[in-house]
Amino acid sequence: MRALEYGIRDALNRCMDQETLETFRRTLLQRHHALLERRQHALAAEEDLLTERELDPEDTAAAGSAAALLDSLGETQRLALLRVEAALDRIRQGGYGRCAMCGDRIDWERLLAVPDTDQCGGCAAAR
Repeated sequence: MRALEYGIRDALNRCMDQETLETFRRTLLQRHHALLERRQHALAAEEDLLTERELDPEDTAAAGSAAALLDSLGETQRLALLRVEAALDRIRQGGYGRCAMCGDRIDWERLLAVPDTDQCGGCAAAR
């Protein structure tokens, strides 16, 4: 718990006040929960598609396309979950709101638009 307290205190000293940091933390936790729910639904839908029996050739092709789409959505959601979890880790460690590339502060507007970002606008544009 001490490391968590020091990490948050460090972030507060460098970038934002406690209320603001807590607002971002809650936003990220809500996003994390929503992504987990969507991923569970996608996995269940994929499982349903894979367990269907006696499909004609057109249904088999459609089910295969739907499964591929769900798989790609699943990967997108998995990556989004990783970004949110990394942002929550940065809050705990005191680095939230700082660019991972250059170390500068990430603009307030950018954090509001993309709370899981780890790059300032300049570094993200250069990438």
